[in-house]
Amino acid sequence: MPPKLYSWLCVFLVIPVLSIMYYHLVDGRVPYDGFQYLKAYLFATIIVVIYVSRIDMARTFYGVLTILSVLIVVLFAVTSISPSYIQRLYVFGFEYDCMQLGQRTYGSMRFISIFYKTTPMIVLAITYYVFKVMTETGKKKTTFLFLSALNIFAMYLAGTRNNILMSIIAPLLVMFMYSKSKITVRLLVMAASVVMVMFFFDVARDMFSATERSNEYKFAYLADYGRIFLNPMQLLFGQGLGAYNYWSVHGSETAITELTFFELFRNYGFVGGAILLGLILSPLREIRSNVKSAKQPMLLGYGCYLVMSFSNPLFFSSSGILVLSIVMSSLFMEDKPAKVGSARAAVGIPGVPGAPRY
Repeated sequence: MPPKLYSWLCVFLVIPVLSIMYYHLVDGRVPYDGFQYLKAYLFATIIVVIYVSRIDMARTFYGVLTILSVLIVVLFAVTSISPSYIQRLYVFGFEYDCMQLGQRTYGSMRFISIFYKTTPMIVLAITYYVFKVMTETGKKKTTFLFLSALNIFAMYLAGTRNNILMSIIAPLLVMFMYSKSKITVRLLVMAASVVMVMFFFDVARDMFSATERSNEYKFAYLADYGRIFLNPMQLLFGQGLGAYNYWSVHGSETAITELTFFELFRNYGFVGGAILLGLILSPLREIRSNVKSAKQPMLLGYGCYLVMSFSNPLFFSSSGILVLSIVMSSLFMEDKPAKVGSARAAVGIPGVPGAPRY
């Protein structure tokens, strides 16, 4: 593995461990959830497995996400044809904590949403398949057009504002990046925006209303974060990973809120938070250098996923770290792996004819 990738992984793992040690030195109160959240960071070690095994995890990942999209569309069709299944599926999803199924209402728009906790990751499949639509020809183009539409529709059916908005924004972003006539795409986006404002104004108003319950909670958190960062020690070094804090909006203590990147600085302070944020954002620097490869749409999808993670506790979980691990290993993986024989010859060991590649 390249030294840069090792260094990146080591720093990514060391900071949360130091934060846990810091918490127990300066605070040490219970309840405490730092070790629970550390599991997500440790999951980043899958980068080593992916890189050394030379698995094309990105394309496999898109395929698995497409299967998830098929499942969502099928469940939507079943519940639309036979509403009696809604209650059964709701109980199933609640019991196994895998799915949330229920009525979504935004203004005049009402529909049954089927939300899996992994649905935000579908945005990476969308950016990849729309990229293939823009760059392929013939029958392949038709296939990728179908896969794009399937994933976009499934992400829309997930029903959260994050999913609905990104199911529209992500494909438009890729179309703009790869369209030969960017002026035409801009005009289409402007026209679509005008139509959506005219016909779905009440929907947008409900989605972005400051009085909507979820939005109200998010705005209320900001005042509490302001009080936390007034403390110089907490501003510099944070409260510690997994530390509980009293949140005035719901009158209780919790170890996490929906504002992921504010949590990053609450846990690690300006010092550790800035380093971790830099590590998380570092893959996006490669967007310009991968213009002609399939890595660019992957990076665009990753950027969209980060935007979605801002107001949802998505990123620092096994699913979020999996996305980060796939992106990092794909960027560092060589296009053509070396043969075992050539690797041995480089250190003076005779090669073995017909040896498999690492």
